[in-house]
Amino acid sequence: MRYNDPYLARLQQASLTGLPLAFVSKQLPLKTWINPLCLLHIHLHAKFQSRKEKTKHAHAGFSKQKLNILFDLLRNTITKWDRPLNSNSIWDHYYENDIEDENYLADKIGCISQWLLNIHPNETIDLGANTGKFTFIAAQYSNQVIAVESDLNCVEEIRKEIKHKKINNIITILTDLTEPSPALGWDNAEKPALLQRLNGDTVMALALVHHLCLSKNIPLDFIAKTIAGLTTRYAIVEFIPKEDPKAKLLLQHREDVFTNYTEAHFVSSFEINFRLVDSYIPAASVRKLFLWEKI
Repeated sequence: MRYNDPYLARLQQASLTGLPLAFVSKQLPLKTWINPLCLLHIHLHAKFQSRKEKTKHAHAGFSKQKLNILFDLLRNTITKWDRPLNSNSIWDHYYENDIEDENYLADKIGCISQWLLNIHPNETIDLGANTGKFTFIAAQYSNQVIAVESDLNCVEEIRKEIKHKKINNIITILTDLTEPSPALGWDNAEKPALLQRLNGDTVMALALVHHLCLSKNIPLDFIAKTIAGLTTRYAIVEFIPKEDPKAKLLLQHREDVFTNYTEAHFVSSFEINFRLVDSYIPAASVRKLFLWEKI
């Protein structure tokens, strides 16, 4: 992931016990052959492993003490790495560069904070957490927050902030909601599906629905049903209409076939499993926040 592409993490979904060393070695660039850690523990180890399988010679294993020394060496080296060398995320500076009006953001923060204060969640799931702007706000009002985000660099930013501020009630999950981890392993029961394990009494989905609908072609009905399955009490969801500049950006190079992507259909989709508690339009915006209570 550091030398090639963070997306390689997704391959671990199909390899529960780790990726084969020979495969990993082939994915790395030539410069890793002069990195002592990569040379010793990946490239040479892969070659030795292949030769060992051919000769079937028996070798003594590592003692517990030697394994601890090896793990310390690997951990101390890897934790010094800041981020993937090929990092090119467009989302890890979203709130600094892409929010067009500070009044909108401030008003949105005020509304979300008041709603969280009123409902006082036990466990909040922040879907599409980005760099955690609202994750950290939710952490002030919740016993625990689970930040779910598909961009590795955004997740790393959240983790750095957690470590810097010594926050102990936030955990992060790196996943694409359109391709969540399925049930894996023996009898598909060794590791349950992510959406079976992910559950809270409040779900937040802020500036997310338009991406799922207009970029990933997920119908509003499906999104409402999934959110209903993740929460036992409340859902705070932001609807961004097609008139919004960011929604227009998503549609500029494709035909607008999303006739059902309207606020009316959004509301009717959520009303199947929720009742509307409150709604709010932040300043200088056509976006709308909804507070839903599950029925």
